[in-house]
Amino acid sequence: QIEVKQWVHQDAHESDYEVDPFDRDEVNAILNTAESLERNFFQFCFFTGLRSSEVIALKWEDIDWVHSQVKIKRTRVNNIEEEKTKTKGSKREVMLLSPALEALKRQKSYTFLEGQYIFHDRLTKQPFIGPYQIAARWRALLKKAGVCYRNPYQMRHTYASSLLSQGENMLWVSKQMGHKTTEMVMRTYGKWIPDRSTLTGYTPKADWGSYLEKHT
Repeated sequence: QIEVKQWVHQDAHESDYEVDPFDRDEVNAILNTAESLERNFFQFCFFTGLRSSEVIALKWEDIDWVHSQVKIKRTRVNNIEEEKTKTKGSKREVMLLSPALEALKRQKSYTFLEGQYIFHDRLTKQPFIGPYQIAARWRALLKKAGVCYRNPYQMRHTYASSLLSQGENMLWVSKQMGHKTTEMVMRTYGKWIPDRSTLTGYTPKADWGSYLEKHT
């Protein structure tokens, strides 16, 4: 099971926030403090790495239950839904890890019959208008859980760094995050990529001994 190490959230100005992951105990404290709809929402975020504007725009029709995937194809900001994502590469299919699937299955009893948006605000019982609502709920939740505050975008960072630290393929992680190449992932999360060469010595994958012709 993935050990969660980082998370922050705010779709705008994400580069303004230092990558500062939550550790496993903090994630558990946060989720165990959250109630019903709130827990489902944040658990889903922690284990998909989606941006808030992407999560609140999700509809039940976007879930592929057979292949355990969710299709990311729109965003929702200021009560306006747009059939576009932050970048061209952000329109993608994301694998649903077991904790994310678990959150969705619990959420079905709340919003599935309505057939529209998956996640609703716990207080208004209505679909989220925009990411700013997440930020307000998030601050209160962390305070109640006794966890040092970091911006909600750190949930996305937690997801990425956790996958990498557990040895998941970097190219696959990059695609999950909606990046076209591994450059952004390497630059942002490089220190979470295991490097056992410092302990055991690096073992080359190729047979470099046969690279050159025999010297006579």
